[in-house]
Amino acid sequence: MDFNFPPKIVIGELDRASGDTLAALNANLDAPLIRTDLRTAEMVKYIDNSWHALKIGFANEIGNLCKSLSIDSHKAMDIFCQDKKLNISPAYLLPGFAFGGSCLPKDIRALAYKAKSHDLELPILSSILPSNELQVRRGLKLIMDKGHNRVGVLGFSFKAGTDDLRGKPHDRNHRTTLG
Repeated sequence: MDFNFPPKIVIGELDRASGDTLAALNANLDAPLIRTDLRTAEMVKYIDNSWHALKIGFANEIGNLCKSLSIDSHKAMDIFCQDKKLNISPAYLLPGFAFGGSCLPKDIRALAYKAKSHDLELPILSSILPSNELQVRRGLKLIMDKGHNRVGVLGFSFKAGTDDLRGKPHDRNHRTTLG
């Protein structure tokens, strides 16, 4: 099905002429045609397949947890997938800084606790908070590598339109100093 009805066609071209040849071969397919350099096209393939694998692993972990809690995992995931604005969309898929706030870490910890209390291992879900902490450290290193020892942030909150800073990255009820 993917071959005849692809979601997109990505052409990694060496030059304009090679890209034109591949574009002509795919001209009859009804899909967005994206032309880019070879390295980006190759990375997109890896990203696509990693994302598919991550979704399958995520769904299986949620399914295992739901089963241990006597919850219909198909019903829960069907409801989850109905959110096309945030859950099944490009939302949150731009590389950048770590997430903050109180809800995401709290809910991830709650699922991990539930899983542990039912003797379940959820390696994908369990890796989210450590991965986020690494992103905080990368951001801090980028700042420190610039040689500055003071950084000011104005009007920063974890949710647009609020002044709520609870649970922001590195909110440990103390002031973080650089350098």
